[in-house]
Amino acid sequence: MSVNVKTLMDVAQRTQMVLDRMAFEADPEAFLESCKAEQDKLTDKLLSARSRLTKVKISKQLQILISDICSRLEVDGLRGDLVVNRAAKALVAFEGRDTVTQDDVARVISSCLNHRLRKDPLDPIDSGTKVAILFRRLTDPEFVKREEEAKKKKADAEAKAAAAAPKKAGAWGGLPPAVRR
Repeated sequence: MSVNVKTLMDVAQRTQMVLDRMAFEADPEAFLESCKAEQDKLTDKLLSARSRLTKVKISKQLQILISDICSRLEVDGLRGDLVVNRAAKALVAFEGRDTVTQDDVARVISSCLNHRLRKDPLDPIDSGTKVAILFRRLTDPEFVKREEEAKKKKADAEAKAAAAAPKKAGAWGGLPPAVRR
């Protein structure tokens, strides 16, 4: 799995992170003690999830979907397929459930596969977005219709704007009509 780390833009979150860092630097032991209850709670949740993991089930249909996506994205080897299956099961165990759903796979698949795709430096779409789009196309038949309708609306709007825009002098469409004498 991989994660994309982005800079926080929310002022409240940034401020809290700075305050936390300054508190840690001023007195690391006191800061760690202030976080102990929250950390202990998280540790317990992780240990519980680990023990529940073997009981989590994923349907054959979802496993086939995962392999289909990996195949269509030309992911080398089987590691991508395995990691998506394992990550989805781990998420379900962490949340205290026992069955993987399509939504669970959707939540983890981009993080599992985005670094496994071949990079095209000229492609404006990042790998994680490609994975998410393919997942939606395969799992939501209405998504494809909505996507096509949006493309058509955009093309129609661009054509209408181009037709209404003034033509440059000398352009074929901008020449005055020919007058025969």
